Amino acid sequence: MKPPVSVLNAAQRHTRELLLCGSPDATLEWRAVRSLLDAIADCHWAANGDYKAMLDGRELILRPAASKDVPPGDARTEIRLFVEQWEHAQLAAEAKSAE
Repeated sequence: MKPPVSVLNAAQRHTRELLLCGSPDATLEWRAVRSLLDAIADCHWAANGDYKAMLDGRELILRPAASKDVPPGDARTEIRLFVEQWEHAQLAAEAKSAE
């Protein structure tokens, strides 16, 4: 199990907040997204340049564009859903340990 939110650094928590609660048009850098994903999932670069993240059997494949920012749209939605899945896993683990 990857670390809880409390273990994320300030930049990773900020990126998480932008993804989950921020405006869909907020500037979100690929570098910040990769840092967050590295903290919550098993990530690696594929030979074809794709960035792959694995979390509880789910794979997220990102194809970073030449720009430094993640464009609004499908990629950002996929990243948000992936982070939400991690959040739900964290809550379930906390609830189970509290029993």
